Amino acid sequence: NLSDVKVCTSINGSDCSGDASSFHSDVPVIYCSANLKNAPSDTKVTFEWKHDGESFAKGDVNSSGGFVHSSYKPPSTFPPGKYTVTLKIDADNSAPITKEFTIE
Repeated sequence: NLSDVKVCTSINGSDCSGDASSFHSDVPVIYCSANLKNAPSDTKVTFEWKHDGESFAKGDVNSSGGFVHSSYKPPSTFPPGKYTVTLKIDADNSAPITKEFTIE
């Protein structure tokens, strides 16, 4: 299962160094991290990034446990608005976890 989901601008290994709910539009990169527990080896975790409900990036990480992370680096700046990143374990009984944040 996934726990301790955070979004941040700096990462310590594979874990966000903090958790934030808003960022300035000129932030160079945003990370999302989570702790994967009790997972079989080579478990796929999908991170899907959305702005105002529209998907703009998706990435997969394979892990057997511990902290997993994804990042998004915009081509220039982030447009202001509401953002989400949704984490989903590739398993039938896994409920997705969505973390919300805003760009100002």
